[in-house]
Amino acid sequence: MKKNAFLSILLTCLTIVILTSCSKKNDDTPIVIPDKVDLLTATSWIEQNLAFSEAGHDKTAIYNGIYGDLSVNFNADGTYSVTSEKLSLLTSGTWTINESQTVLTATDTNNSYVFNLTIVSLSSTSLGLQFTYTYFNGSINVAVFIEGTFVPA
Repeated sequence: MKKNAFLSILLTCLTIVILTSCSKKNDDTPIVIPDKVDLLTATSWIEQNLAFSEAGHDKTAIYNGIYGDLSVNFNADGTYSVTSEKLSLLTSGTWTINESQTVLTATDTNNSYVFNLTIVSLSSTSLGLQFTYTYFNGSINVAVFIEGTFVPA
């Protein structure tokens, strides 16, 4: 009798183990994290806030008064455009990204200026950029520093 009770309990336990192990969902689907190129080209980016500094002086209010909000579009074919709320198309050209996907190199089509933009942050909801460029104003070289955040259009 004890032997039958033991076998009965053992069979019940085995049945429970088999049924619960069979009911587990085996999800081996890998999590896909988009790379920065996919994120950059997925949308147009509209300025959320930008800070402009020229020769060490804050020029944010002046730049905002002239240009208004900026919008940038990075296309999958390696072209880009920057438009202004007040002045329409500001610049366009080609872009590349370094292997570590931390620096964008943009080459302006009209003036052949080359800009190296550091990607400070990038997600599907925010793009943080920072860059410095220097221009000659006739007597001295003037460094312009721009940093800011863009959000999807």
